[in-house]
Amino acid sequence: MWVIVSILALSWTWDAAGNSYARIGQPRQLTAFWLAWPVSEHVTFGFGYRQPFRLDGSVRFDGMRAQLAGAQMGFAGRVGVDLVAEMAFASGGRLLLDEVAIGSGGLLERYYWGSVWWGLTAYRYHASVGLDVDARPQGALSLTGGDPAYFNDPADTQIDWEAGESNALYWTMQGAWRGSGLGLRFGFLHRTYGERLGTTLLINVPPRLRMIDPQAVAEGRLPVFVDVAGSMQPETGETAFFDIDRLDVLRPTLTRRTRDYLGADLTLRMPTTLTLGVDWALGSHRLVFNGLRYWGRLGLEGEYGRENGVVQPFRLAVRPTWGLRAGLDLAGRRDEGGLGWWAFPLRILMLDVDGLLFSLMDDTIQYRNVRYRMAAGFAWGREDSEGVGSSTEDAVRALMAGHRPMSLSLGRSYDLLDRMHVGVLVAGYPDLLFRFSVAYDVE
Repeated sequence: MWVIVSILALSWTWDAAGNSYARIGQPRQLTAFWLAWPVSEHVTFGFGYRQPFRLDGSVRFDGMRAQLAGAQMGFAGRVGVDLVAEMAFASGGRLLLDEVAIGSGGLLERYYWGSVWWGLTAYRYHASVGLDVDARPQGALSLTGGDPAYFNDPADTQIDWEAGESNALYWTMQGAWRGSGLGLRFGFLHRTYGERLGTTLLINVPPRLRMIDPQAVAEGRLPVFVDVAGSMQPETGETAFFDIDRLDVLRPTLTRRTRDYLGADLTLRMPTTLTLGVDWALGSHRLVFNGLRYWGRLGLEGEYGRENGVVQPFRLAVRPTWGLRAGLDLAGRRDEGGLGWWAFPLRILMLDVDGLLFSLMDDTIQYRNVRYRMAAGFAWGREDSEGVGSSTEDAVRALMAGHRPMSLSLGRSYDLLDRMHVGVLVAGYPDLLFRFSVAYDVE
């Protein structure tokens, strides 16, 4: 039986004036749990739960001020326009992926060149994506030095409320999509006699997760002279973000609905993966290499916004093609063929305080089988996004160009007493920091 928990609630916070902040982190959580029941050498049944990914973040700021000045030329001559605005913004997001798996595996056969083991697992992914964005600007607009008119003022007599006009100024987006799907993993492991050399073949066919939130909504109202598709510094032929000529001088705070729309369906796609691996025993240590081939996309698909009344689809995704992973598993104790005094700098790197304490205890604790592990992975691919804006596509394309790190981990493990096994993820990407696992063998 294995249990993995994160004991540290990790977050980064940036504070500004007042209550403004940005926070992202890893909460305390049970990240994995599984049981294995060996029926025979050839068949073992297992059941498990793990949380491959969880991310929570929030941003809040206020007190951001802006002042704009311009002029509109009309039949009455030049009309000066002065706008003073202050922004209050709050945003929160969550991405959670849970997995429940049931599988079986065991010895397939022993041959003259070694033994072959097999494994098959069916798993169910459950994904949850949450988004909550709320922007509430407050603004005052004055014409040619006259008395200011205020947005969000229900007593504004210049607005024809009965005709459906409004001076409301806001933007909000909320959604909580959930969905699940079934996937399959199967593979083979070969070990030579003496376990000097090992090879693996693993195929993972993940589900396509369709997540639904019928209550998802995105809406807002902006001044009629603001075009969100425009540029803050327009060049020749481009639309300006602020078009002062659209301003209605009789109703300067008049606003209109934005073209925002947030679809009820959100699809998470993951690529099918073929992994070929090889590992060599170097004394008591082991060196591992894995090559990966991907098919399909990794990303989100949904609907956002309208153009001429037509809902617009979007896709924010990449297409990974190849990957490479490498790892080193080092024995830590000299009496077990390990590094001896060379393990001391590793203990500092791995923050091995608990292991140091156990090593100073007497033999009743049975501290043994100390291992230090380092691994990293890289992937190649290309951007495959549509309908998200050129700046977003350029950012994703830059992220996937060349060889990019996809995983990184530093960890250690050791045994205690007769049946207890302890593992520690010291640092990792995307796993972050300090995950402890404890296993106990039950007869």
